[in-house]
Amino acid sequence: SFNYPNKVQHVVALSGYINEDLLPSTIADLEIKTDYYSSHGTVDQVLPVDWARNAPKLLNQWNLQHVYSEYPVGHGVAPQNFYSFKSWIEERL
Repeated sequence: SFNYPNKVQHVVALSGYINEDLLPSTIADLEIKTDYYSSHGTVDQVLPVDWARNAPKLLNQWNLQHVYSEYPVGHGVAPQNFYSFKSWIEERL
């Protein structure tokens, strides 16, 4: 969504991270209105949780709306996570 700002209103990203090498150089100037929900497992052995923890820092830096959650699972989605992002989606309907 950073390369095509505001094409979508909301993004749900589960067990992922932001690859800074793929970002445009001027995100702060894009006036992005999209908001983001992201979550990650604290024991993910595929994508380290430390990679995911960088996303909220970047989104804060760019003043973008977001929610970040962690759950005690590996590279998967905990049942509590489904309820969390379901509520997040329902708040935006």
